[in-house]
Amino acid sequence: MSRLVSFSESEQILLAISDVWQRAVNDHVPKKSWHLVLKPTFALNDDMHEWGRWTGGMRRLMEIKTQLVLDHPWYAVVDVVLHETAHQLVELFAPYCDEPPHGDRFKWFCSLLGANPTASGDYPPLDMQIFTEDESEDASPIALRIRKLMALSKSPNENEAKMALMKARELMAKHNMGYMERPEISKNTENFVSITAGRPIERITLEYYYLANILKDFYNVNVIWISVPTSFNPLTWGHALEISGKPLDVRIASYTYDFLINYVTMAWENLPADVRRTGGVRRRRDFAIGVYSAFHETLAAQNRRPEMEALVKVEHPELDAYYAKRYPRIRNIHSNARKVDEDARQAGEELGRKLRIPRGLENGGNGRKMLD
Repeated sequence: MSRLVSFSESEQILLAISDVWQRAVNDHVPKKSWHLVLKPTFALNDDMHEWGRWTGGMRRLMEIKTQLVLDHPWYAVVDVVLHETAHQLVELFAPYCDEPPHGDRFKWFCSLLGANPTASGDYPPLDMQIFTEDESEDASPIALRIRKLMALSKSPNENEAKMALMKARELMAKHNMGYMERPEISKNTENFVSITAGRPIERITLEYYYLANILKDFYNVNVIWISVPTSFNPLTWGHALEISGKPLDVRIASYTYDFLINYVTMAWENLPADVRRTGGVRRRRDFAIGVYSAFHETLAAQNRRPEMEALVKVEHPELDAYYAKRYPRIRNIHSNARKVDEDARQAGEELGRKLRIPRGLENGGNGRKMLD
C-alpha cells in the first residue's frame, strides 16, 4: 500500500510531471504550433483504476495514479505521461477523427512522442514489464534460460557472475531474443522501450562515459544521460543513464550496468588502504576507467570469435529511428581530455582482464530482481 503524500510533496511531484510534459511538447510539436498546446492541469489520484487518465474539453486534466510515482521508477511515470500526452494531441490536432481511443491516429501520435500506445489501463508499469519474472508454460525456453543466467549475475562470486552475463549475451545474440521477448510489446510496430539503469548520480564523471559506451557498443541499445528527480521533498534532480532498445536487450544491459558498478566498488575496497587513500576520488575514477576499458576489450574479443561474429549486428536502423524520434533535438557534447592516473588505470585493467569468460556454463541460481 502506498504511503500518504503531503501537500508540499504532491506539488513537487506535479512540477516534475509538468516538466516531462513540457519537454515532450517542445521536442515533438512544431514550434509554430506551441501556442495551440495549452498546458493541462496535472493531478495525482489515489483511487483511480488506470495508471493515467486524460480528460479533455474544458477540463484539460491529466491525472496520474499516486501509486505509480511512489512505487515505481521514474521512467515508468514518464511512460504513462507520454501516453496521456498523445491523447491530448489527438484531441487537439485530430478532433473529428472517428476512431477508437487507441486507434491508428492515436498510435501515430504515440510514435511521434516515442510513447507506448498501451501504457495505461491494465498495462503493467514498464519496470514490471521488463523485470518481473515469468515462468509461464508458454514462455520461451531460451528466455527462461536467460532469466536464470541473469539470476546468477547477482552472485557474490565475480567469476560466476561474469560468466552468466557473457553467456546471456551470447544466447541473446544467437536467438535474436530482443525481437521475441514480451509478446505484448513485440506485437507493436514500435517495438522498443526506454528505461534508466542503476541509481541516479549527482555528477557524470569520466568513468561513467566509459561504462555507457560498453552498453552501447555491445548490448544492442542506445544510451543517453538524462535528468531524473531524486527526491520530491524538496524536488531535486540527478543524472541517470537511459537505455533504449528491445525489452530483453535493455534488461540485460541494465543488469550489466549494475554488475560492473558493483564489481568496481568491490575490487576497489579490496585494494590496500594506503593505495586507496593516495589520490582519493580521482584515483578511484581512473581505477574504474581501467576496469571498464579491459572489459570493453574482453567483449570486443568475444565478438571476434567465429560463432559470435556471424551473430553480432553492427547496424540497428529501427532502433536508431526510434531513438531519433524520442530525441529529435539531441546534440553531441565533446568534453576536454582529462589527465588520467596511469598506475590506477593499469591496476583496474589488470582486474578487468580477469573478466574473461569460459565457453561453458551450467544453468541455475536464484536471485532478487535487481543487483544490490
